Parts: sequence; structure tokens; C-alpha cells
Amino acid sequence: MPLDPNIKIEPNPDGNEGNWSNMYAQLIDKLQFIMNSIWPDITYAINRLASYTANLSIQHQTALKRVLQYLSGTKTYGITYKNIPGSHISFLGYTNAAYKNRDDNKLTTGYVFIAVEGAITWRSSRQSMTAESSTKAKYIALWEAGKEASWLRNLYNELGFTQKEPMVIMQDNTGMVAIAKNPMFHKYTKHINSHFHWIREKIQDGQLDIEICCTDKQTADALTKSLACPKHDKHSKAMGLLPV
Repeated sequence: MPLDPNIKIEPNPDGNEGNWSNMYAQLIDKLQFIMNSIWPDITYAINRLASYTANLSIQHQTALKRVLQYLSGTKTYGITYKNIPGSHISFLGYTNAAYKNRDDNKLTTGYVFIAVEGAITWRSSRQSMTAESSTKAKYIALWEAGKEASWLRNLYNELGFTQKEPMVIMQDNTGMVAIAKNPMFHKYTKHINSHFHWIREKIQDGQLDIEICCTDKQTADALTKSLACPKHDKHSKAMGLLPV
């Protein structure tokens, strides 16, 4: 896996001034291009390590070498799409949020959309907003994934693949799904900014739908935290990363 989940990545204890011209920064820049193009399962690792570019330590350089070793070991892999004759072309989304990341207590949002058994768009980023609970954090993540789903729906329609059914986004938090589908949960949502409830409008309009999945099948987990090898491998395969 790209990062060891048993190692806590910390800021440089020496507090040295960063050097944006160093090889670490240049390598991060190249790997960001790769993760955005063909390798979704390194997205969390690269974004995590990129936050230390201006103040790196030996630990960060070692972690980055691990990512390179992972890429070397999976260099024959690629996103594989499958032709499914007679099936309706649509996509399925997964979204999740890591509440108070173990490394820096920040919220991390991740989502991935899959079509014909391969990832077509994905993202992993820190949330700029503050969330008081994991439910709110995942609700914000759902809002961000919903915007991407809406854009994909419009794109597919322009390409001639009209989406007749609601676009499904999978979540593993029952409280968040209840908030999205039931406007009566005022007691639990009055502290959430009203513009996040845009997702409710899309659900009521029949453009989006939210479904529950078990945590083991939450593919977006690979975009919000470092995982043990079996889980990382399982979610990578779910995103279509297979030997080609």
C-alpha cells in the first residue's frame, strides 16, 4: 500500500525552512499528475505528503519513497473498463470523510465515481469547513460528491447518454443518509449551513439517490485514509485497477 497505516506522519520537528525547488517538491508535482490521470489509489498518499513540501523531514522523504516502491510494484496496473453489451451506461458514486485524521486532526473528504467497472473521476482533499461530528463531516462530503455527480449527469446527457434514473451515491453512515432524505431532522441539522442542503433538492427532484453500504464495501475509504494491505487492495480493484 502507498502509506503504512501504522506510522503517524508528523510535521518536521526541526522546523526547517522549506525549499520549493527541492527534488521532493518536483517529485510530488509529477506524482500529482499521475494520480489525477491514471492512479486513483495513491491520491490520499500524495495529497497527504504534499502538505509537507515546504517543511519536510526524513520521515516524509521515506514515505514518498514508499509510494515510488508501490508504483514500481504495480507498474503493470491500470484502470480497466469493461464493455457490457446491452447495458445502460451510467455511473455509481462512493463518498466518505475521515473525521479528525489521525495524523493532523483534519477532516478529509474523498469520493470516486465508477462507470463500466472503472473509476472515471475521483478526489481526495481536506475539508475547509469545521465539522462537530462525523455525521456532519460525511454530509459535507456528500454535498461535494453530489456536485460532481450533477456535473457528470449533465456531461452524459450532452454526450447522448441520458440518465433516466437517479444517480446513486453510496454512503456508510445511516445518520447522514437520514438527514439527506428527511428534512424533518431539524434538531440534528440546524447547525449545518443551509447551502449544504442543496443535496436534498437533488434527491427530491429524482436526480440523485443515497444508498447505504457496509464499511467494508466503502471504496472511498482508500481516498480518506491509509489502509492495511487487504483493504487497500480490495478498494483498488473496485476502482478498476487491475493488471493490463
